[in-house]
Amino acid sequence: MSVHMGLLASGNLAIAAFVIACIGILCYVLSLRFKSHIRTIPGPFLASFTDAWRLIQVNKGRFELVNQDLHDKYGELVRVGPNCISVGDPHEIKQIYGITRLFEKSDYYKVAQQIVKGKRVASLFMITNEKQHQAAKRPIAHAYSMTSMLDYEPLVDSTSKVLVEKIDKLFADTGAICDFGEYLQWYAFDVVGEMTFSRRFGFLEQGTDVENMISVVQDSGWYTAVVGQMPWLDYIFAKNPVVPNPWAKKKSAISNFVMSFLQPRIEKARLGEAALSQSTRSTDLTSKFIAAAAKFHNTIPPSQLLGWSLSNINAGSDSTAITLRAIFHFLCLNPSTMAKLVAELDDANLSNLPQYRETINLPYLQVVVKEAIRLHAPVGVILERIVPEEGATICGHYFPAGTVVGCNPAVVHMNRGIYGRRYDVRRFVPERWLDASEEERAEMDRCWMAFGSGKRSCIGKNIMCISDTHTLKPPYLPPGDVLIHAGDLTNDGTIPELQDHIDWLDSLPYQHKIAIAGNHDTYLDARTRTSLPEASRIGELDWKSIHYLQHSVVTLDLPSASHPSKRTLKFYGAPQIPACGPYSTHAFQYDRGDQDMWTDTVPSGVDVLITHTPPKYHLDVPLPSGLGCEFLLKELWRVKPRLHVIGHVHWGAGAETCWWDEAQKAFERGMAGDDKRYGGCLNVGIWLSIVKVVVFGTGGVLRSWVFGTASSATQMVNAAQMVGHTGKLGGRVAVVNI
Repeated sequence: MSVHMGLLASGNLAIAAFVIACIGILCYVLSLRFKSHIRTIPGPFLASFTDAWRLIQVNKGRFELVNQDLHDKYGELVRVGPNCISVGDPHEIKQIYGITRLFEKSDYYKVAQQIVKGKRVASLFMITNEKQHQAAKRPIAHAYSMTSMLDYEPLVDSTSKVLVEKIDKLFADTGAICDFGEYLQWYAFDVVGEMTFSRRFGFLEQGTDVENMISVVQDSGWYTAVVGQMPWLDYIFAKNPVVPNPWAKKKSAISNFVMSFLQPRIEKARLGEAALSQSTRSTDLTSKFIAAAAKFHNTIPPSQLLGWSLSNINAGSDSTAITLRAIFHFLCLNPSTMAKLVAELDDANLSNLPQYRETINLPYLQVVVKEAIRLHAPVGVILERIVPEEGATICGHYFPAGTVVGCNPAVVHMNRGIYGRRYDVRRFVPERWLDASEEERAEMDRCWMAFGSGKRSCIGKNIMCISDTHTLKPPYLPPGDVLIHAGDLTNDGTIPELQDHIDWLDSLPYQHKIAIAGNHDTYLDARTRTSLPEASRIGELDWKSIHYLQHSVVTLDLPSASHPSKRTLKFYGAPQIPACGPYSTHAFQYDRGDQDMWTDTVPSGVDVLITHTPPKYHLDVPLPSGLGCEFLLKELWRVKPRLHVIGHVHWGAGAETCWWDEAQKAFERGMAGDDKRYGGCLNVGIWLSIVKVVVFGTGGVLRSWVFGTASSATQMVNAAQMVGHTGKLGGRVAVVNI
């Protein structure tokens, strides 16, 4: 005791405290190094003690090369931090980033969030909480659909025109040297400005980095990549409320720059829709953001408007510029590839400003772009996720909840087993996509994660659905990949009527057109054809490029069989309908009641079913005079296609999702018991069905909100264009993305 008192008396308490602290830190560091669940995962020695090793490597630049070398040395799993695992096996992408399990984003992404008026404002990419991400994404998801993106094409064209004029005037005509990479950077930022605000930021016109914004965005990206390896440092630097820091000013500069474009639009919106010019009212992203903020004002904070806009600037501009520069970099290094691509472009007879619908069918252009992105993805760090509560087995190793895991696109894209079967994985060879077998190409597509993967990837195939046009032609059809006409092309079904409508369909700019007959298309039914004067003129119809389906199947590769990202979809079409009255002259009718024309007629594995009749109880006229077929409904329960396109019942036009679950069974039982209309309200069975619909249906709705439409669900569309019996078209053209 006297010795201890002597220590205290001699003023060595501070030394003792220091020794104890050092022992505590040492124990903590050793506990990190020897964590039971990851201590056997190989990796750099220092990385097992501290995340500072990873931060230093990222700060040096070219971390993607370091990461690749680590996996070459250690295998599919590499420990790059005390609690961080780099996963190199592309087959684990689905588990880590897929929709079936919730691996939330790590705190790395919080570093990129900005503080505006004391509150965090995050772009969609940087929201870590999945529920918050869904809440922020749902109101504006439609703005990034393929249909919407094609609406912005004129905005992109206007900036492309400025770029070409600048290059011609300043360099092509003078022979001066052009820093093309710089111009591509300016072009990318101005394109994002046009698409977001209907205004270019002015980089191309001024030929300079306006307000030093490109440098600020790039520095901010560097800061996120580096400090994100040890996210707690962000509270010392950019988000320190006490000590001002230059990084906080740089992040604020981005918000201020975006607000200088956003605020005038908000003010105009407050004055009313009339204050917005026609050019900005519906074509750009900001108009959609403002409309969404007004519609969802009870659930979306006002700051989300800025968050949505920041998503475009932060995620859209620099990544687009990186991709463009990478493409031209590899083309310049590979003159033979450049020559082959130029030959394809020359042979294609493209517009002066090529359109998406033209370029999507150029296979070599598509693989050149894909190969460039494979070799130089916009993201070169690990896309971190947190193992959920139940844990996860990855590459045969179990990781408990809280472990940070993730894939680096630059590592995945160098996997020799996936991308190096025929060619050196480190070389720029677009042919690797074209020479691969169908199975190999599908695997390459599944493992391609240049812009992320799963629910959080940067934003199917768009199918346009129409029916019941009755010789009339809608004045406008939105762009897409496939056009489906679900019957009743005509009124009387004569050859002249049919051929005229077929010629019109054939002229439409869709890659594939599919049509079935309806009960008004008389000539197409052998039974009713005899009522027409031209009954004997068999084989005179020319369907041209249209796939006409009559109890038949067509399987299509989208966008093409040779495309590196092709999707194969199976379509089946059938025209028959239950008799809808004493109209014996109508085509393809069968007796209502016991006559079953549907059971086991639809092939298994059909992705898209096209019928003229609706199934009973769905997108039909109200009971008791429903026109739908109960046998078709039973067949749908068996086949469960991803999309079912119907027509026939003009009053039923619209769309719904069929879940094929207990809620739907209860709904259909309730409808079956409601034939007596209001008398059914006293039926206990109907009320029991209603309760089941509410209970089971709530679960289905929640699933759709969190995970999107389930793979076992069917999107059903009644695409009738005719409005009742008015003789006028007015139905909405359904656009379905699958």
